[in-house]
Amino acid sequence: MSLIHEVIEDLDAAIDRLTSTFEPRQQRRALREALGHLYSLRAWRETEQVPTGLPQEQAIKQAKSLYRSAAKGVADGRAAEGIALIRGSLVHDLVMAADLQPHSRGGYGAHYGVTYGASAHLVWRRQQEMPVPLSSTYPTDRRLGDYDSEVGGREVIDTLLRARDFLVKSPVLPSLPPPPVP
Repeated sequence: MSLIHEVIEDLDAAIDRLTSTFEPRQQRRALREALGHLYSLRAWRETEQVPTGLPQEQAIKQAKSLYRSAAKGVADGRAAEGIALIRGSLVHDLVMAADLQPHSRGGYGAHYGVTYGASAHLVWRRQQEMPVPLSSTYPTDRRLGDYDSEVGGREVIDTLLRARDFLVKSPVLPSLPPPPVP
């Protein structure tokens, strides 16, 4: 199996663990793991299309710019960018329990038949609900608006799935290489 397909498999496993546990400590662990894998997948996507014929630093900047432009153009890409902004933050500060009824929400996961378990009650905190707002930590980061519009106040599982789908199968990004034949 290729490295990128392993990352996707590990991300899916972390999301599965997050959806199946009712224990807050296990939810935090699974969420931290999912955030790490999502960020790794994003970092790979940012530099997968490095142009040739340019100095390496310039080529990498151009590849990142192409990726960021694609992400900015679609809501799921903005969700991926908003989530990338918070990677490394304390999970305790990022999510909170909410009194939601999973089947009445009709969220992204419900559309795909995903059952959430206890994690259906986890939502990303809005900046003003965080102990230290992201705008204090990253005052000039271009992804603050992405967090505010696509992540903050939304269900954790839905946004993780949206970001995952953007990074894995968005038509605005190059197709992933096929998985190797076992």
